[in-house]
Amino acid sequence: MERTLEIKNVFDFCKAIAYHPKEIIKNEQLQKVLNFCYVSVVNCNCNKNQEIKATELDSMYMQNIENLNQETKIKLGEILSNDSKYSSVYICSSTTDKKIQVK
Repeated sequence: MERTLEIKNVFDFCKAIAYHPKEIIKNEQLQKVLNFCYVSVVNCNCNKNQEIKATELDSMYMQNIENLNQETKIKLGEILSNDSKYSSVYICSSTTDKKIQVK
């Protein structure tokens, strides 16, 4: 049975990769993505839900994923697929229909 995972926003993505620090630390690009997550969460003003800031954050998040080299995207797919529990893994934008397949 084919199972697909779609990570639908930056916060769910950050939470998902935070569970795998040993794998993340081995890859410089993934370390930068995790750092982006940390900075995004720390600087988020959740009391002021401003659509412009959310769109900007989502755009930066998707740009970070797009800029990963293919090898790193494959590693990210392995990390997120939870020991091959999922046959396909997509990183999705929360403000557009954009999806990036990493597995």
